[in-house]
Amino acid sequence: MADCSESDCFRPVVARGWCDKHYAQLRPRASCSEPSCDRPVKGRGICAAHAEKERRRRIAPPKTIHGDRAECAADGCHRKTYTPGTVHCRMHYMRQWRHGSLEPKIVRGPRGMCAVDDCPDEVDTPGVPYCRLHQIRFRRHGDPSVVIRSGWKGDDVGYQGAHRRVHALRGKAEEHICVDCGTQARHWSYDHADPAERLCSQLGSPYSLDPGHYQPRCLSCHTRFDKGLERVAGVAGEEAV
Repeated sequence: MADCSESDCFRPVVARGWCDKHYAQLRPRASCSEPSCDRPVKGRGICAAHAEKERRRRIAPPKTIHGDRAECAADGCHRKTYTPGTVHCRMHYMRQWRHGSLEPKIVRGPRGMCAVDDCPDEVDTPGVPYCRLHQIRFRRHGDPSVVIRSGWKGDDVGYQGAHRRVHALRGKAEEHICVDCGTQARHWSYDHADPAERLCSQLGSPYSLDPGHYQPRCLSCHTRFDKGLERVAGVAGEEAV
């Protein structure tokens, strides 16, 4: 079988001296019959794009044709009515449905300031002397000035909770300098000097509820400090025995 007549192409001939690839590219084609369209014909005298448009036109459902709608009944509005049977356009229809008025917005009168001292917010609801925040507090607790933190455990807090309180009150340990070597700190280290010291039952580590009994230390100094206290406690225990 002969090869394709195109240079550097060794595919077998399909038609007119060309292989299948070059025949699809070079065979003469008529132009689309649609005005101002020079794309090659795909079928039925039109290109692929116009063939797809024709297919969609055939399968599309017929459009519902409404009769001529009257103008909106609102003064100075020349829009068409929203739906057949209504007397207003969409904008005035929604205003009437939401507010019971064709006016653009219901303007509230001036509202006073919250009755709680040092509160800069305005009154949220007419007839209630509090802003939204203090109104919620008054409804829940009967006192607008009460502040109840969700999840606050007081003194019933464990080892991790005590360290989180130190972090919240004094910031990250990385923002401080190690009290022993002067480098950047990594941990908040308990100084073991609190008379009301507590012991974590799971870790066996002592801790304090007072954030003032924590010092910033780097990792090595923290380990060295705790190990030194453990050795001192071990020697004191042996002498007691």
